[in-house]
Amino acid sequence: MDTQTQLTSSGQEVRPFANLMMDVAFKIAFGKELGKQNMIDLLECLLPGKHITQLEYVDKEHPGFFVSEKRSIFDLQCKSGDESFVVEMQVKKKSFFKDRVLFYSSFLLRDQLLTPLEEIKALTEGRKKEIKDYHLKPVYMVSIVDYALDHQDDAALEQGLVSRYSLRNEQADEQMSDALHFVFYEIGRMKYKPNEAKKCKGILEKVAFIFRNGSKLTGIPAEFEDDITNRLLNTMEKERFTPEERRRYELELLEDLEKNSELEAAREEGLEKGIEKERMTIARNLKSADIPPETIAQATGLTMEQVKAL
Repeated sequence: MDTQTQLTSSGQEVRPFANLMMDVAFKIAFGKELGKQNMIDLLECLLPGKHITQLEYVDKEHPGFFVSEKRSIFDLQCKSGDESFVVEMQVKKKSFFKDRVLFYSSFLLRDQLLTPLEEIKALTEGRKKEIKDYHLKPVYMVSIVDYALDHQDDAALEQGLVSRYSLRNEQADEQMSDALHFVFYEIGRMKYKPNEAKKCKGILEKVAFIFRNGSKLTGIPAEFEDDITNRLLNTMEKERFTPEERRRYELELLEDLEKNSELEAAREEGLEKGIEKERMTIARNLKSADIPPETIAQATGLTMEQVKAL
């Protein structure tokens, strides 16, 4: 056996897995030809009743109609027949996230009928671009979020993790259009620790567990020997990455560590400034109450010079 091989306490070979919530690993696991079956498995789990026989990846960049308009670049976009799927990973919590997803869905609907290039060409030729058929093909916006979204009732969540939305009549089970669907996979609600894999029930919980804990595992848990989770974990093995993929993954890890370090330093600096401001406020209040400067300095930790300068 290779002397460099790491072993667990039970003598098994350690199998290091990538962090699936890192952009590089996410796109390797779901965006390459190697990960195409993982994508099909994920979509079929999140969309009950959906059966996908073939899948193709398409351009994930959608420019705006105007130069000043923000372009949209999705994490992953693919098609199966007439249906389009956008799969996005969101690690940091954002305000009005559902509205943001709704806004970006408009790019896919709009491009079905009129692309920016067609609009520019029509304007250049001095004519109006006529849309003859407004029939829209189904678009599925799948958001994997590492936190809990707000819900009026958590009963709306399947297995406590997935919520789905579509355009339907408020009074009856009647569909307005099949053009737009939203799926939110709230993996941030998965609280099991790396040694608690046996607690997972069902594929949705297992996949969420892999997202949250995969990089901390030393091997594939016995409970994860089903085709879907076993295949996903095998794809995540860092030893299977190409040298270029490994380099990009390690670089992203380093950038993430540096960013977190900077944020922590800024947070600590902000706390120190906040504490100092609070001490000055207390000192001013004590001074206005004619408390002796020596007592104020002793109570607040300020110097006599600082107290006298107030």
